Amino acid sequence: MSESENIVIWAENLKIGNWPENFNIIIKGNEIVGITGLNTEDKQELLKIFGCIKKPNNGRYIFDYEDTSLLEIKRLESIRRNKIGYVFNSPRLLNDLNVIKNVTLWLDYIYPRKKAYEMGMNILKEIGMKDKRHYKIDQLSNLEKVLVSLGSALINKPLLLLVDDVYTYLRPDEIVEVNNLFRKYAHNGTTIIILADAVNNLSIVDRIVNL
Repeated sequence: MSESENIVIWAENLKIGNWPENFNIIIKGNEIVGITGLNTEDKQELLKIFGCIKKPNNGRYIFDYEDTSLLEIKRLESIRRNKIGYVFNSPRLLNDLNVIKNVTLWLDYIYPRKKAYEMGMNILKEIGMKDKRHYKIDQLSNLEKVLVSLGSALINKPLLLLVDDVYTYLRPDEIVEVNNLFRKYAHNGTTIIILADAVNNLSIVDRIVNL
């Protein structure tokens, strides 16, 4: 495996929960890959491994040419902070904070407040939420909550975006809008993995892996 191949993920003989077979996959840069067929528990296990939250119990997971099983905790933390974004099935947002604060919350611990704010405004403009930057979360629609979650995950231009089925509470036209954003960010350099239950929501992906 050489860096000229632009491989972001190389997973080999992973054991995922109670799934009877080992899991193998290679994912290249800018790909959008849909994964279906996992129950909730196994889905969370896979997200933790792909997101460098935990090391695999079996097999190897190589992310951006680094074997995660060989990495120390501080390096895994650095990878999560700088290279990976997460969007959860149920948006994990703070109701007592407005949109811009939710998007920039974790950046305030890394960058000066002014820079974090500028980054937040830039991502809100990109996802069409700039005009609602001062809204509280309970004032937003289901789609807007998903967009804010996306903004928080994409604000640092991650190499990998992990998405846990965000389509549950969206209308068909809203699913199209979210998928168009996925395609836009994949085109700009982000590899995207979407774990979903319904295959018909994954029309935007380059390929589907059904487990």
